[in-house]
Amino acid sequence: MEVIQQYEREVWRIVLSRCNASEFLLSVNDSHFALPAVDIPCQCRVAENLNAEIALRWDWKVVSLFSVVPPPNGTAHSRFRYHAVEPVDSGDPPPCGMRWVSASLLTNASFANAEDFAAVREIADRPTRAGQARTNEPFGKPDWFANLCDWTQETIRPRGLHLTGGFTQLNASRTFSLIRFETNGPAVWFKAVGAPNLREFPITIVLSKALAPYIPKLLGTRSDWSGWLTEEAEGANLANATDFSLWMRATRTLVEMQIHSIPEVSLLLDGGAHDVRISTLTRLVDPFFQTIAELMKQQTRTAPPALSNRELDNVRLAVESALDELSSLAIPDALGHLDLNPGNIIVSADRCVFLDWAEACVGNPFLTFEYLLEHLCRARPNIPDEEASLVKLYAHQWIGTAPQDDVTTSLALSPLLAVFAYAATVCTASAKEPPHKPELAAWLRSLTRRMKRESERIGTRTTSLTSVSEEIA
Repeated sequence: MEVIQQYEREVWRIVLSRCNASEFLLSVNDSHFALPAVDIPCQCRVAENLNAEIALRWDWKVVSLFSVVPPPNGTAHSRFRYHAVEPVDSGDPPPCGMRWVSASLLTNASFANAEDFAAVREIADRPTRAGQARTNEPFGKPDWFANLCDWTQETIRPRGLHLTGGFTQLNASRTFSLIRFETNGPAVWFKAVGAPNLREFPITIVLSKALAPYIPKLLGTRSDWSGWLTEEAEGANLANATDFSLWMRATRTLVEMQIHSIPEVSLLLDGGAHDVRISTLTRLVDPFFQTIAELMKQQTRTAPPALSNRELDNVRLAVESALDELSSLAIPDALGHLDLNPGNIIVSADRCVFLDWAEACVGNPFLTFEYLLEHLCRARPNIPDEEASLVKLYAHQWIGTAPQDDVTTSLALSPLLAVFAYAATVCTASAKEPPHKPELAAWLRSLTRRMKRESERIGTRTTSLTSVSEEIA
């Protein structure tokens, strides 16, 4: 039997510069230079793990900048992964076997391979480009981290807080950033977003005003960075929770937040939330299934089989019928979250907050609960009583705001429509033209197969939910 390596690692070459990219840290190998390299676990947060590995190996505190893609050499692209990094203290002595070298002294012949030199030139040329084509890339500019620390310090000072020097950087790119700063009190988080997630900046500001109890406390914003600073929320990440009562508390708070959001839906839509109201989803049905029909024709694998045109028509009709039925129910539009997963929920004894609102939406609130329920089934499989308890709690919380029969029907239709809303919204937001990336096409085909299965289970689900409704009554 084949043994699968659980913790595979990948090698990254580090383009580490200081003094406004005028000097680079290089390994000395005979008469040539090479960029130092470290290995980290595959499919992980690159910045967080690179920073930690460099700290472990060299006892250096560094800040990651962004991945570097050297210009192709002729027709070939780089064989290596590169990441730009800067030391927090540029006076740290270089590790054994390495030294700082002035960029002005480096040529292609200085390196054992030309790709290392190309990566160095990408960073060495960065300061001259910072005020030109890359002005919309705030974290591609020199000294951005020092500027961020200064701004963070000034923002938290009125609260009696100050930075203590410790930080954990989770994400790094020219336009995105996610950093946790330690203070003399609660930690604070800085987050900044770029395209295609720019909507998260305005929607976070709207949520901080309209639904403040349900998100981390907003401390300050920087519109030029599309970034904001929040106080760290106390509590456990639901993704790590072993106590089912925390899932119940998160569900209860979700309904409370959604009900409180009902008067704010226009404000939320103006702030950039995805529009997944029934009328909008109905308009997406035909173009979505036209795209899926083309993608099914492009499938080359035999398993799982591509859906036929007749099967797609049946799924489309099921979606249209479900949307039509949902539109007749007295379920108000409310705030939703197209990426509601336990990793985005912090639960404590007296509070629950929700994170990462790039996929905030407005529409039928039951679709969002379906995403949470799906994650419960993955995180805690083979415990049907827990799933039933969560459904019963969610339904009970809504009764009084919506008729009991409408709550039952909405729960029965949600598994199908939650998949459609997610797939159709992402599909139309990804590009105006049909998706050409093979992994995206495969993902959309998979979601459509899921819709087919959910459409075939609606009758059974309605029957089981009717008994739940009778128990609540």
